[in-house]
This record gives sequence, structure tokens and C-alpha cells, in this order.
Amino acid sequence: MVLDDRLLACTKPAALRCRRLIHVVEISFFKWYVMANLQSSPAHWDEAPVSDSSCQTHSPEPEANRARRIVYIVDDDLGICEACRALFESAGFQARTFLSGEAFLASDMPTVPSCLLLDVQLRGLSGFAVQSQMREQGIGIPVIFVTGHEDVAMSVRAMKAGAFDFLVKPCREQMLIDAVNAALDSDERRIRAERPLRKLAPSYESLSACQREVMNLLVQGLSTREIASRLDLRINTVKLRRRELMKKMGTPTLVQLIVKFARLTRLRTSPSR
Repeated sequence: MVLDDRLLACTKPAALRCRRLIHVVEISFFKWYVMANLQSSPAHWDEAPVSDSSCQTHSPEPEANRARRIVYIVDDDLGICEACRALFESAGFQARTFLSGEAFLASDMPTVPSCLLLDVQLRGLSGFAVQSQMREQGIGIPVIFVTGHEDVAMSVRAMKAGAFDFLVKPCREQMLIDAVNAALDSDERRIRAERPLRKLAPSYESLSACQREVMNLLVQGLSTREIASRLDLRINTVKLRRRELMKKMGTPTLVQLIVKFARLTRLRTSPSR
């Protein structure tokens, strides 16, 4: 006997309990499945299929890629700033120099692949203090620390705090360029992965407070009847809000809504820059 026949054979209250249990189990399974896949490949959920013609397009030349990348240099020694600027500009990168961490943090940072070459011992805010404020402000660009004193404890502290690399002055030019290239590649991957996530923000912002309230309960696995009871609303009102919010979010199914909600959560907890 199929499952529907068994439900019909039950009494009405028992049938409702069975249906509710099945609904909760399905939602729980989909939430587990979605989160497991988001962790493995978050950047590919909403990507459209790539046609053969699009596969034939050529990627930009390396020189063009370098020209739009930015290396920020923070050092209180003007001579070092100018020398680093000349080095990176000769390699084809944009270079911006700052004599203090405060000036860097107050500057405008476009969303392009970037990295920060940061002296540890600065006047005013130290390099570690700058890195800490970057985290607080949601600035996620890779940080390469440089210092004139080789200190194992200092390098361990920097790497534990999330530094991309730790170099000791004086650095060979090629070593410096290699470290910057690796950091810029890393930042480009981060930006590419976050691009589809940030497209969700306008859709979410378009929801009313009531629609967000319904969505939050939907993704927790509550049924329409349970949401109506929780919010003291009529079932038809919940159904209407559900249709409206799913239309705004561009999600024809509940599973897709859960996917996008999980990605929005990930976006809110990731650096904004």
C-alpha cells in the first residue's frame, strides 16, 4: 500500500500529524543537503549554464589583469613607500601608499583584487591594530606583514590573526612580487565567490518586515498553519505573504528559498570588502 493510501486510512487527526511529520523531515533533509553543498561550492548555485559559444571567449591578458589590481602600502618610512610604489608600478600594478594606518583605513577602497603590504611597527596604530580594525570594518583584503626585525613570536601572532604572509626586511624584489601576486590571486577568488551572494542583497532588502518574518519561519521548517498560529495570522494571509516573498526572491520552490537564505546568512557573516 502506498503512503497516500495509508494516510487516507488514518483518522483525520492522525493523518494531519503524519503529514506534518513528513513535512518537517523533508525540510530538515533539504536544509542539511543545502548547507553541505554550500560549504563545498558556494559560488556555483545560481550560475546559468555556460553555452559552447561562451566557452570560446578569451580571458583578459595578464597585463590587463594586473592593471586593475591594487597594492596598498602602509609604512611610516616615505622612502620605503616610494620604492615599493615604483616596484609594483613597474610590474604593472596600481600602487597606493599611506604613511599611517589611520590614513589607510579612512581611504576609499574599490571592489577590485587588492592586497595590503603592512609594516608591523608603525607610528600611531600598529600593524596589528590596523589588521584588527580591518576585521571590525569588514575589510577582507589579504594582509602581508613586513617587519625589520625577525621575530618568530610576532610572525606566529600575525598568521594566527589571519595574515596572508609575513616578510622580513630587506626583501628581495622577486620575493615581494611573488607574495603580492599570490595575495591578489587569493583576493580575486574571494571576490568572484562573493559576487553571486551579493546579488541576493537587493532582493532581500525589497522584502517587507512581515515577509521577512514569514521567510525566517519557513526556512526553519514550519508549515503554513504553524506560521499562522505563531504570528496570529490567517492561513490565507500567510500563503499570500509566502507567494509574494518567493516571487521577490526569485525562488519558485521552498528548497531554493532555503538555499538563498543560507547564502544570505553567509554573506552577512563575511567581510563586506
